[in-house]
Parts: sequence; structure tokens; C-alpha cells
Amino acid sequence: MNSLQIKSYRKKHALTQKKLADIAGVSIRAVQSWEQGERNISQSVIKLLNEYESKLFTNSDLKEEFQKQKILENLATDCINNWDHLMNIPLFKARMENEATKLAYEKTPEIIEKFRKEWEKSNSK
Repeated sequence: MNSLQIKSYRKKHALTQKKLADIAGVSIRAVQSWEQGERNISQSVIKLLNEYESKLFTNSDLKEEFQKQKILENLATDCINNWDHLMNIPLFKARMENEATKLAYEKTPEIIEKFRKEWEKSNSK
């Protein structure tokens, strides 16, 4: 397993570097070193990771959740890849603008309100 494969494995299973380190019984720094290609991954760690993956797919609930996550990831990728086309669809564009506005108000209401007041001032002149 090389640096690209270990990073791919971690992302495939939605693992943080810390979680992967816990599974492998190593430090986070070791995982970082593997991903940067600074250190090789031992065969015993590869075996542990293969066992983890095997156990993951024997639990049907986890397998189902993993499949749902992959479907959502694929959908998100398709959406990003087709964003320009989707934004030309009026209903989609309006929905995205509404969702973005809603999220902006939830995350930063005071900034939005300040911007709105400044905008109103500039338009009233």
C-alpha cells in the first residue's frame, strides 16, 4: 500500500487521520508520514486495515450506511461536474439561491444584516 492508496483507503471509509491511526495502533504523525510518502506502511498494519475493512462489510447496517454515503458522494460529484448546466435551470437556480441565503442567515446573521443595511444606504442615494 503506497501513499496514494492509504489516503484513498482513508477517504473511502470516511476516516480521519486520527481514526485511522487508532485502528492501526499508530500515531497520527505515522499516518501523515504514510500519506506524504515519507514512511512505508508495514505489512502488519496493512493486515489490520484489511481486517477492519472485512469487519466493516460483515455488519449489514454499516454496509448499508456506507452504500448510502457512496450514493450521496456520487450525487454530489455529478452535481459539481454539471453545475453550470444545472444553474441554467430556473427552478434549480432559485432553490440553490434560497438555500444559500438561508444558510448564510443561519451562519452569519449579523454580517448579512450589516451588508443589507449598507446596501440599502447605497441604493437610497
